[in-house]
Amino acid sequence: MPHASNDLVESAKAAFASVPALQPLSEWVLTPGVTHLSHGSYGGLQRRVFEAQLRHQREIEERPDSYFFFEAKTRLSERRDEVARTFAAAPGNLVLVGGAMTGLFTVLRSLPWRAGDEILYTNHGYRLVENALKHLATRHGVVPRRIDVPLPLVDPQDMVDALRTGFGPRTRLVVIDHITSPTALLFPVKACIALAREHGVPILVDGAHAPGHVDLDLANLDADFYVGNLHKWVAAPRGTGFLYAHERHHAVLEAPVVTTAGGSFEERFLFGGTGPIAQILALDDALAAHAELERANYRTHAHGLVTSFRDAFLRIFRATPVTDDTSLHGNFVALPVPVRVTATRAEEIHYRQLFFEKHRMEVPFTSIPGDDRLFVRPSAHAYSSGADFSALLAALVSEFSEK
Repeated sequence: MPHASNDLVESAKAAFASVPALQPLSEWVLTPGVTHLSHGSYGGLQRRVFEAQLRHQREIEERPDSYFFFEAKTRLSERRDEVARTFAAAPGNLVLVGGAMTGLFTVLRSLPWRAGDEILYTNHGYRLVENALKHLATRHGVVPRRIDVPLPLVDPQDMVDALRTGFGPRTRLVVIDHITSPTALLFPVKACIALAREHGVPILVDGAHAPGHVDLDLANLDADFYVGNLHKWVAAPRGTGFLYAHERHHAVLEAPVVTTAGGSFEERFLFGGTGPIAQILALDDALAAHAELERANYRTHAHGLVTSFRDAFLRIFRATPVTDDTSLHGNFVALPVPVRVTATRAEEIHYRQLFFEKHRMEVPFTSIPGDDRLFVRPSAHAYSSGADFSALLAALVSEFSEK
């Protein structure tokens, strides 16, 4: 672990510490006195969106019978159509689900599997996705084939070339990330979709981190399946996400809860019974609030903060980045910490808890199979400031620099 010179640390912190937040933290429900650098994990709500959710919940509770009987389906349909317009999907090809994992498992559960069928995925995927594939292996005898994409990433084509090596006669599905969770890398998803088409294999894109983070045109991407979260970068309430499916796959997809006999893809997924729906009803407020932040160039603000932090981190710790191309990360970045441990889930949890309890800081630590390094993965949003990242840098130096 390198010794960090005080002059180097102070000059690095000064380079971005004076950058103000684009929006005051007081406009968010997030607790003051905590440094919030984990928006990419569970999101966060602006007060106006939270208040809209409460308003809808109160309206439902005041007259549940007439609300669910006469209004719920219409309002849910309106929110679905608005999400479809926002991300350039034909309304008939997009349905609302509880989150990206709900959509992803809906696809995995619905497809007709035979023992020996292979599913390609990469070591940069979300851990719960790998768990879902292992469940399929136990239940149906499918074979998950992990493709290791090497780091550091020199060229996005390396991702495509690595994936290309995995196709075989039993390949039945490809699962690829749009933006990876553990390494925060933007995958060349359009090229991956084209590769799957070349082999005649359906592709499922895990876009959990993409909506509100990068420009997303679902019709143009033309994936077989695409799942996304709205609670992350759109900053909608948790429990909101979507599943996009090409029309050729509509018939096979089964809704998590069957409430209608037959019907179209969108009808089957529209209403899941009398569960909580206030979070979905608040989507119009969330999308409007996010559109305002987009007009204020929140992405430029966030990307600038994480890039400045990345540069300072690499200078201080003389670390090798996951890529030299800063265009391959957006509002969050993964950086290898100089700690002499083999990265495990237990180590991720240990450091996440340490930084919260000791430094009052919410920041995730991640790892990927095939790489023994532990990564710190801070996020930025409109409420983030240079002071937040300056505090993170000081905490990292305190924990990982030689004394």
